[in-house]
Amino acid sequence: MRNQFFPFLWVLLMIHGPFLCCTTPDPQWNISGSQNIRFATYYSNNMVLQRSPQRAIIWGYSTHSNTNLTIKIDDIIVLKTTSYFHPVINASIWTVKLPAKEAGGPHVITVQSSLSTIRLVNVLFGDVWICSGQSNMQFTTMMAFNGSNEAKGSIHYPHIRVFTTAYMAANQPEYDVKCALEQWSVASPEALASSAWMYFSAICWMYGRRLYEEHRIPIGLVSSTYGGTPIEGWSSPEVLNKCPETKISFTKSSFWNAMIHPLLNMTIHGIIWYQGESNSQHPQQYSCLFPAMVADWRQKFNEGSYNQTSSTFPFGFVQLAPYNKLQFPALRWAQTANKGYVPNEKLPNVFMAVAMDLPDPTSPYGSVHPRYKEDIADRLIKGLKSLEYNTINNAYQGPFPQTFLIKNGEIEIHYNRVLDIRSQKGFQISCAKHNECRNSMWLSIESSTNENQTSIFLSSNVTCYGECVCDIRYAWQDSPCPLKKCPIYSQGTNLPAAPFWHRF
Repeated sequence: MRNQFFPFLWVLLMIHGPFLCCTTPDPQWNISGSQNIRFATYYSNNMVLQRSPQRAIIWGYSTHSNTNLTIKIDDIIVLKTTSYFHPVINASIWTVKLPAKEAGGPHVITVQSSLSTIRLVNVLFGDVWICSGQSNMQFTTMMAFNGSNEAKGSIHYPHIRVFTTAYMAANQPEYDVKCALEQWSVASPEALASSAWMYFSAICWMYGRRLYEEHRIPIGLVSSTYGGTPIEGWSSPEVLNKCPETKISFTKSSFWNAMIHPLLNMTIHGIIWYQGESNSQHPQQYSCLFPAMVADWRQKFNEGSYNQTSSTFPFGFVQLAPYNKLQFPALRWAQTANKGYVPNEKLPNVFMAVAMDLPDPTSPYGSVHPRYKEDIADRLIKGLKSLEYNTINNAYQGPFPQTFLIKNGEIEIHYNRVLDIRSQKGFQISCAKHNECRNSMWLSIESSTNENQTSIFLSSNVTCYGECVCDIRYAWQDSPCPLKKCPIYSQGTNLPAAPFWHRF
């Protein structure tokens, strides 16, 4: 079954082979004089740095310690600093927090020593987002439905910039990006339309474009993904120590070390995440690993950016799309820390996009890789809005149960939103005699609704034959419904209800 999630064996070979096409240090820097300083590898022309009120971090290397440096923005001196020897990196480096800058640009950032001048040109200040996870986040724009139109239209978004790391693993934490598939680029068909699985991430681009249309400020998108990877590989040793029952050991922390740890100095606004397929055989561990990873990434990005990245930055994820082979329902539940909704006490300031109603059985990339990435991006944006408006009961989330009541053999489920009912199916209950729920079986049950479309009713007498109701669950299948035809949506917003499991 594991091979279902490793369709990129050629990528694995490329990573360790000499023919991996990636940029290495010194790709686009404008340098004059005898070079004795340079930027870290993920700084280049055309990049986006985080806008105010946060302060962007820039850093780089010097051939010697105690090198005096002057930093300018648009030829105005803003800071001075001195390089120092970093024992862990084993190199002389320099680091500065730029003054907070409002959204806009372009700007020129200059760093000068007595011997060298290096510059970043066409730099914008805006919001920086990291997009990470496995193959469904790696899934590139041209592979998605409407991808060619997205790529063609990208030329109209010069204030969106994109960057793609190479697919890398490491046994120890790296402090700089060793290799990039795509250095910072202005949005264009060429920047988005590389070979399949290379660049640029479809969801990342579509989400970023919608962000730009919503806020009209520059957007920087960093894609750091690796197909077929479990969450253990993206988790630091500290996370793994908090969840000692983890089952997958061969990739522990290797992608964290190579693809996330090097980015910690970057001041960012938020992260979106699409991963979980490779953990579906052991879903019970995910409910520990995922919240621990989110909290750990927040802490470490905050520390790495000298407290400039918020320690509670928004973190969005995609709940698993349909697939008929593994334990996806349990993994979807675990993605919410066994709550069924976000944000919650274990996943604060987290938003999600439900994707279980987007089956794509004829996808040429396998049905585990649905091409409906535009729908996912739309739902992620609405999820982000739900955080920005600071309430769980707003128009930007799908409906979720608020109360469960059993009375006279009838189960009433009251939802937090007006419902759009598209089918009476989708619910299951388990029945048993007293104290025998552990051995109960699941039975399908049809539903009805009240006049104001806020409650669902199910007759347990018909199904349980006088026995007690133990549990009720909704949409608890690998692929629970046809395309956009799950039983319950929110009225007006077309957002699907997430799956849930409730024990009475």
